[in-house]
Amino acid sequence: LDLGYELHQAASFNDTIGYYNFTNIRYAAPPLRNLRFAPPQPAAVNRSVIQTGNIPR
Repeated sequence: LDLGYELHQAASFNDTIGYYNFTNIRYAAPPLRNLRFAPPQPAAVNRSVIQTGNIPR
């Protein structure tokens, strides 16, 4: 799944219902320091694949 700022691979697939489970998808940059009470800022670009389903988090 290409979100433009990250590439995500499904963590699992449910055969019964037929859907992919995606986890750990970032919405925005973390609210640290001056971003704590500010509106959400775009997430940093990371083009490596996130959550391959092979490595538990």
